[in-house]
Amino acid sequence: MNINLRGNGSGQANMYYQADLTYGDGLQDGETYTVTVDLDDKLKHLYDAPDSYTFVYHQGDKVLHIFTLKNLPPAQVNGKVVDENGRPLANVNVELSMDGNIGIPNLYSTANDGSFQFRGLRSGKNYAIIPRPMLHRTPTSEDFIQVPQQSFVYNGTPVDLGAIKLPHVQLTGRLKDSEGNDLHAMAMLKDAAGNIIGSSFPYENGYFGVGGMEEGKSYTLTVLMVQLPSFLKVTVERTTIELPKPQTFVYTKGMSELSFVQRMGSSYLTGVITTKDYKTEENASVIVDFLNDDGSVSRTVTVYTGIKGTSNAIITPSGQFKIDVSNGMKGRIHAVSADGKRKSKTYDFTVTNYSVDIPRLIVE
Repeated sequence: MNINLRGNGSGQANMYYQADLTYGDGLQDGETYTVTVDLDDKLKHLYDAPDSYTFVYHQGDKVLHIFTLKNLPPAQVNGKVVDENGRPLANVNVELSMDGNIGIPNLYSTANDGSFQFRGLRSGKNYAIIPRPMLHRTPTSEDFIQVPQQSFVYNGTPVDLGAIKLPHVQLTGRLKDSEGNDLHAMAMLKDAAGNIIGSSFPYENGYFGVGGMEEGKSYTLTVLMVQLPSFLKVTVERTTIELPKPQTFVYTKGMSELSFVQRMGSSYLTGVITTKDYKTEENASVIVDFLNDDGSVSRTVTVYTGIKGTSNAIITPSGQFKIDVSNGMKGRIHAVSADGKRKSKTYDFTVTNYSVDIPRLIVE
């Protein structure tokens, strides 16, 4: 969708876009302007373009106009998000995705009565709905668990999903490695019959939270480490030697948090070398100077993101690199394009608790 601002005289205006707002500046005092909206192909079959808006600008004015899309078609799928007691939950993001579509899913924020609705579905396609509630940095009783997605086939007739219940967190736990370092944890809770009750989002400091349980009943909790994606920054990834053993328990209100340990193996520094516009930079070289405590260079490792490489790293395609590291290592890192004409900034780092603070390496 494009919003256009045109002066009826010689005045020239500038347009800026930020989030859901469009701004215009450089307007001339006394000039008449017209604002129009052009719908893209995705919206043209759903809505009529709103009427244009014309105004006379006077110095110092702040003009705000809200455009409303016309002829809103009936909702194709609707539902409601509630807590375990049936109370509606407002401002919960609900995600709609289509099987086989790797693009950004559609999002809808629930209304005050917890309702949500979607349009633009294609007949004969498989869809999934999943609520995405906001979370604290560590789990609290005010947070909600992740429930299984609601899947359906859209056949051209409206779909009413009814009420989707989001239980509050009732029990928390923590995942660490055998050295006591926190691991990002994903937890899955099942009842005695093996039915999935829900799962936990990865919180900070290895925490997870589960809910939807009844007192006095038996449940099994499975926890494992989640590797965070490395495309937007350089991270430390680790291999697994042994997964945590599931724990079966009888739920009682106020029970103590559960602890899990996952045995980890080797670790490596990994990331993706890109250009400023996020295109991967294959055959780029990554240079790491590992440092002694006094700041002197102990050794230098150079790896390549294409078919070339050295014995000091695991070679991977698509602009990605992997370099063996261990906890406590210090160094500095930068990348150079294949032709040697472009390079990234150089970043100092220390591997602390198997993590580093290094942004994405951009060759420019």
